[in-house]
Amino acid sequence: MSELILDANFDRLCMTSVVDEISYQKYSENINNISYLLAAKNNIKMKRVGWQSERYLNNIRLPLLSRFIFGERNPETPHLLVQVSEKHCRFEFKGHPLNYKHYLCARQWIAIITGEHISKCFDPKRMTVTATDIAIDLKAAISSLTVDQRRSQKSGAFYNRAGGLETLYTGMSRSSKRTVLYDRSAKALDAGLTPYDKMITRVEIRLKNRMKLDSFMESVDLNKIYGSIYLYSLDEIVESEMLPETYLSLIKTIGIKPILQSMNDSERRRFRKKIEPFEVDILSCKEIEVALRTAINNISYLFEGSQLIKSRYRDLKKQFKKEYGFTRL
Repeated sequence: MSELILDANFDRLCMTSVVDEISYQKYSENINNISYLLAAKNNIKMKRVGWQSERYLNNIRLPLLSRFIFGERNPETPHLLVQVSEKHCRFEFKGHPLNYKHYLCARQWIAIITGEHISKCFDPKRMTVTATDIAIDLKAAISSLTVDQRRSQKSGAFYNRAGGLETLYTGMSRSSKRTVLYDRSAKALDAGLTPYDKMITRVEIRLKNRMKLDSFMESVDLNKIYGSIYLYSLDEIVESEMLPETYLSLIKTIGIKPILQSMNDSERRRFRKKIEPFEVDILSCKEIEVALRTAINNISYLFEGSQLIKSRYRDLKKQFKKEYGFTRL
């Protein structure tokens, strides 16, 4: 793997299914029961486990055998958010990295909430993937990088109070694809967590394309997903002395995208050709593709499958009961 790359995985995976009135009532009742049991076990109020919101009448954020604080967002910890309305049930897998054990644990929670065999309530042909965040961690300072997502119309940068760069983004939050670079240590500090002991920049590709889960697992085209995203070494661009200081100053402050948007088509092509030698070509790295394919394959642990999955699920249920005190309501 490239010396810059530390890890690649999903940081977020969201999917929904349609529910009928009977299922809605059952799921809601079971979420309330789980909230009561977990609140009693952890000596906390029920609303720190399950709560209501305007869009989803029943919400619950559940641990996946990882360090977890009820009532908090747990931004760096793998967990499962389940949200139920009268028409839909939404599942959000959040945290990095998500491995097969987390999906096995989620499978147990989903079986308890639905009160059904997992194959009945979680059919990959009926589940719709609505959002996916692909996360790649790089051993590099965010100030040493800049990003261009072609055909995106918006970009920006965020700084901390001391004037240090924390986040670069290109693409709108509601776009089907958005690329975000951020300083992981700064984000950890913002969340009240211990910062990392080295410079780590996360590249997140946030997708909002709707597709059935079985199609997502079988035919998602990773090359197509990140084919329009170009990452450049700003340090090398500076060292080359090929760009005027005015351009460098702007790129350091607001990123490369606004510079490109100010040019006509011909100027933009020449500029991109000029900085092509400084591209940090990590997205086409074979190891990245293998890591993300493994992440996709891990989703299969939510379903019935090979003898290996069944064996690992039996082992996990024992650990689950020891940790949370129950495997059924």
